[in-house]
Amino acid sequence: MNEYRDLERQLKRQKISTAIVGVVAAIALALNFVGQGVVSAGDKEQPAVIRHPVLQAQRFELVTEKGNLLAVLAQNKNTSRAVFSLVDEKGASRLYLTLTDDNHGLLAFEDDNKRQRMRLYLNDDYAGQIDLFDEKNHGQVEMQGGEFPYMYMRCGTPYGRVLLTTAKDGATLQLKGEDGDNMAAIGVDTEGKPALQLQDKDGKSLFKAP
Repeated sequence: MNEYRDLERQLKRQKISTAIVGVVAAIALALNFVGQGVVSAGDKEQPAVIRHPVLQAQRFELVTEKGNLLAVLAQNKNTSRAVFSLVDEKGASRLYLTLTDDNHGLLAFEDDNKRQRMRLYLNDDYAGQIDLFDEKNHGQVEMQGGEFPYMYMRCGTPYGRVLLTTAKDGATLQLKGEDGDNMAAIGVDTEGKPALQLQDKDGKSLFKAP
């Protein structure tokens, strides 16, 4: 009988020890979670930050504390490209970053009517290019870098009116008519010698120097 009582007391002590170990382990685990998930900022505690190696979604939205939309990262409905957009207080896109069909980077600025007014991108030759548009989406100015940089001023017309080009052998400024015909040109060659030429809309020379 005494042996049975001793065995019973021993089993009780083992159960108590196991329970204590479980409680201590739970407390340690909780403290470790709190230490990793809660960031102390003075007397206030901020929400836990959970880090994941990969986070996948079809759309991401950045909002203010009041839930107002600030930016969107999603897929373009007309293409398979990702688009990062910055929106105004009305929720309208004003600036977006994406890839073209040729896998070139494109940064575009839009007005209140969702029309592009300026584009910054790489063209087919991987040269930087800037395009400016008016409120009717007509091209106004086109600037391109690369081996032969140029600036084309269209002023809303199908044909450019002013063309400024630079190259290794000099620089040229051309003034064109409404139909795109060269009317006047001034340039400087590699030796620093200037040249001037004037002609009518039919291409007849009016003045040339030297």
